Amino acid sequence: MSIINNASNLKHKTMIMLTYSSGLRVSETVKLKAEDIKRDSMRLRINQGKGGKDRYTVLSKVSLKHLEKYWKAYKPGIWLFPGVKKNNPMSIRACQHAFYKAKDNAGIKKEAGIHTLRHSFATHCLETGMGIFQLQKFLGHKSLKSTLIYVHLQEEKTKADSPLDVYLEADLADCK
Repeated sequence: MSIINNASNLKHKTMIMLTYSSGLRVSETVKLKAEDIKRDSMRLRINQGKGGKDRYTVLSKVSLKHLEKYWKAYKPGIWLFPGVKKNNPMSIRACQHAFYKAKDNAGIKKEAGIHTLRHSFATHCLETGMGIFQLQKFLGHKSLKSTLIYVHLQEEKTKADSPLDVYLEADLADCK
């Protein structure tokens, strides 16, 4: 979170936040349009992602609030994150630069690029209970093997509840 909080401006903060919270590739982030935000279903449409495939991923409530604030402040045109010329999307390099600047501002010395946000998204989704097949869809992977590459879970960080505890919790309370 410190990288997000140390972005140099609202545009960069929103862009980095959205990249992390939706598990986007940098090339997908820069190609987003306002019409890709699906508020009703809290989804983000990715057009022509890697391999030329379209998909949907999750849209965070927090990211949506920042997108609204960003929209009011910047009033972007065609592209959600326009480049120097408003009719062009921000370049991948400019997006990467914004990430590195925020990382430096946060005082993080560990080597990491903007793609680390995608790895973190995958790991954190699994740690918070998302299923591997749902994650596979959100990441846009054809093969489950590709999804598993992103997962660097350590056993002690994995939390799992027994189905008995989840589904029969009320019945157990009655037994006391």
